[in-house]
Amino acid sequence: MARKFVRKTIPFYKPLRLIELAEKVARKDVEMGDESPLKPLDMDKFRDNLANAIEFRNEADALRRKSLSLMQKSRLALGTEYGQSINTPGTVYHDLALCRDLLSVIYKGNEERLELWGFNVVVTSVVTNKKKKKL
Repeated sequence: MARKFVRKTIPFYKPLRLIELAEKVARKDVEMGDESPLKPLDMDKFRDNLANAIEFRNEADALRRKSLSLMQKSRLALGTEYGQSINTPGTVYHDLALCRDLLSVIYKGNEERLELWGFNVVVTSVVTNKKKKKL
């Protein structure tokens, strides 16, 4: 005789499907009323938890949409949105470049002073016109 394997899965990693399954179970329990085999369980608490989960998820989705919108506005103001560059006027990135350039003129020859303004300054030196020795 062949062995029979039965799997009864709960979509734990897919919240929308988990909610959908929970709604079906809750609906079937209500339909069956006193005849429901789930009578020993606290299905009122189950329905309350489900309602809370749905409410929190809806609120989280609304906040996520608002967050994404605000983040895009932030990137536009900073000048880091797709299509923007250092040459996009009216952005923080553009204005910082102007500040850096003006301070570079003011501190010409002493560029390390830009560090006082918060800029990261890297100074290197290169020896030029040095001939190689022949062996």
